[in-house]
Amino acid sequence: MAQFRRCSLNQMAAVMLASVVGFSSNAADFSVKTIALGHPASGSVLHLKGTSSLVVSGHDSEKRWCSLVDINAGSAQQIPILANGQFFQNATLVGQASEQLVALATDGLWRFDQSAQRWSQLHAVSSIYRVVDKKRFKSIEMVLDVNKDGLSDFLIPDFTDYHLLVQQADGRFVQYELAVQAQSIIYNDGPTVTVKTPQQGDVNVDGRLDIGFAQDDTVRWFVQQADGSFAKEPTVQALGVGLTPDLQAQQRAGDGRSFTNLALRLFERIQDLNHDGVLDLVVQQAFYKDAMDQQYSYQIHYGKKPAVGGLVSFNKEPDQKINTNGVQFEVQFKDLDGDNRDDFFTPVAEIGLSKIVGALLTGSADIDYQFFRQREDGSFGDRPVYRQDMTVGISLNSGQVNMPVANVVKDKAGVYQLLIADDEQTLKMFQHVGAKLFSEKAQKFTTPLPLRGVNLVADVNGDGADDVVLPFTSQESNAQWTNQISILIQK
Repeated sequence: MAQFRRCSLNQMAAVMLASVVGFSSNAADFSVKTIALGHPASGSVLHLKGTSSLVVSGHDSEKRWCSLVDINAGSAQQIPILANGQFFQNATLVGQASEQLVALATDGLWRFDQSAQRWSQLHAVSSIYRVVDKKRFKSIEMVLDVNKDGLSDFLIPDFTDYHLLVQQADGRFVQYELAVQAQSIIYNDGPTVTVKTPQQGDVNVDGRLDIGFAQDDTVRWFVQQADGSFAKEPTVQALGVGLTPDLQAQQRAGDGRSFTNLALRLFERIQDLNHDGVLDLVVQQAFYKDAMDQQYSYQIHYGKKPAVGGLVSFNKEPDQKINTNGVQFEVQFKDLDGDNRDDFFTPVAEIGLSKIVGALLTGSADIDYQFFRQREDGSFGDRPVYRQDMTVGISLNSGQVNMPVANVVKDKAGVYQLLIADDEQTLKMFQHVGAKLFSEKAQKFTTPLPLRGVNLVADVNGDGADDVVLPFTSQESNAQWTNQISILIQK
């Protein structure tokens, strides 16, 4: 199915104090445009493709907001939120020249009409989100294009099914029910219900997108038929790689299991990593020295093309391994060097009792941004080809852990560069340098940066280069930076 980054500090401060909207040009590769919202940008940020509009949501301890931001005009307009609306996403709809803002409410899908400033219902459908958190309005991954017709389809989770809504040429939706049970886990204070993450891919290599859900050591695929419909019953793909059963993989205190030397093999994703047209399997190997000390690594099983009518299969033993240390989060596979092979990168933290105590005492923790380049033979090497240190802020006052701004952005030539925040007003840019991926020396430029590293990377002006949207909340290191967004537009 299924997340964003010049002028001197004095210039920026003068512009921000002078007006609601600030614009200035930098000596480096970005110009910075700052737009006041009138509310915290603490929710989600989306770009509506084909427009100069951003959707920015936010909340505080009492209410929630949503604004449409016109980048060209440098203005923000708050829009009404459906009383029963919880999530939103951008979507391509019949009869609309550009992407539209769509919300998932308790009674179905709705579209926001910008000209009329009101919501109209697209399709009535239930979901697992039966009640509304009235302090949140956030984006959720629910849009896909299952038949490659350029129109958005929707995949909505429910308690016993996923509802697949396939958009038709007349704007209606054909609904398919994919039988997938939500998972209920009971802790001391009641149950927590979660849904399985959908996997997308052509599992039988017939040129059509299929939808699958991992279960134990299998994936249950709902195969797309020749007429574009989806099978009512799943086709079970036995992975045969020794994944830990789902019940054993649940980590709950009081189960009577020791964490000492505990090893788990967990489904991570299915994705075509080497761009050969065949899906590959990624397994996460989790090892616990004890409940506080964890180490993760990743094993790659490259897919084998099936015979006609069959499914992609995998070797029992991994074909390659990615030897990371510590605990990873926001794991990504992306082709960073244009060789049609996905590289692996992720922030890595060393987790242990002494590390946790030290972080709480100092209010910060060091993590490592690691990059593994996929080689021609499909291996990833014994160690990362590139790494950079980052500092995570930890606030006991707000109870927040703030990742720094960090992302890769693509220029007009399709070449990636790495951006990492150095402090609250310094962003470092590491140029692409071939097999090593990025340079060791950084070009620095000054611009206010949010405490939260949440950011959106998107081509907001349609020139082919990634731009970066930085959302600022009501709690920033400088009070003059609150409740706004900054758009770093790549030159």
